[in-house]
Amino acid sequence: MVWKSSQGAWARLHEQAWRYFGGSSQYVVLDNLKEGVIKPDLYEPQLNPVYAAVLAHYGVVADPARVRDPNRKGSVENAIQHTQNTALKGRRFASIEEQNTFLEQWEMRWAAQRIHGSAKRQVEAMFQEERPLLKPLPLQGFAYFTESLRTVCDDSCVRVEHSSYAARPAPIGSRVLVRLFEQHLGIRDFQSQALLRTHPGRRNRAA
Repeated sequence: MVWKSSQGAWARLHEQAWRYFGGSSQYVVLDNLKEGVIKPDLYEPQLNPVYAAVLAHYGVVADPARVRDPNRKGSVENAIQHTQNTALKGRRFASIEEQNTFLEQWEMRWAAQRIHGSAKRQVEAMFQEERPLLKPLPLQGFAYFTESLRTVCDDSCVRVEHSSYAARPAPIGSRVLVRLFEQHLGIRDFQSQALLRTHPGRRNRAA
């Protein structure tokens, strides 16, 4: 759990959940939260690019919920409300780490052991039945990035953080997507998303 959400936090929370459960889901139902969905659409929603890349890395299909159709996602929202009204109600924590440690213990000792109100079965027992259906996790975690739009200058380069990077074969004056990773950056075609060039990132250039 986080105290402040963002597009990056939204993507990381999904990956952390799949790592915690030991496998990824077949698909996720999107409730059109802005951190995950930039432009809602029943068939082709425009996703936060980092989130879309995380889903692709884990082989998960995005299934958009219909607008004003609470039956598609109500049970998930009820689980969040249940946590707020039981584990967190009336409690204050000095740090997010302290809160999440408390919630993990609460999950193992109480939430997973309880009898579900509507299913009338133990939550942990139901999870163990569904666990074999989870998809195997990739060996490596997702490499996170920030993305920005850049224009190719007259010297066939793009400017990123006061440095120039060759963008050929992108034409001069065209717009390209720049993905900045921890150790490198990639330049992609704006329309097709095809990778055009890769360069060492700022840390490698300074080494």
